[in-house]
Amino acid sequence: MQVYCTPCRGHGLEPTIFKQATMPQLIDAACEFLKVDKEKILGRRRMRNITEYRHMIMAYLSNARNYRLTEIGVAFNRDHSSVIHAKVHVSNLCATDELYSQTYASLTKYLDFQLPWVQTNQLKDHSTVDGNQQAPERKQKIRWYPYTLW
Repeated sequence: MQVYCTPCRGHGLEPTIFKQATMPQLIDAACEFLKVDKEKILGRRRMRNITEYRHMIMAYLSNARNYRLTEIGVAFNRDHSSVIHAKVHVSNLCATDELYSQTYASLTKYLDFQLPWVQTNQLKDHSTVDGNQQAPERKQKIRWYPYTLW
């Protein structure tokens, strides 16, 4: 998907094209940075070093790129609860282990630099996606309770 800014009266700049990275591209780039085979990351093995790298990538996709838990789980052949566990695991390890924290921070910086991501709301009021259509907004779930407690 391409996200770009069309020229408008406000700034008069040329259109800037940003390509948003897909999840498989992000996983490939993360595996390349961490020097691990993609098959091992996506596989079912539970060796500690592979599991920690898998958790790092899952946490990055959830925290920095705002993918849904189920989307991440499907990409890794796992359940959404595994992604929740990965996020908690990474945050706990980053708080206690300095080397792990540095590795996660460097992975985050690498992926943000190699495959930049632009939110459509960062392009202000003149952002468009693939032509003149407005970017689709993520709908928030509205919870409706049939009975009100007073």
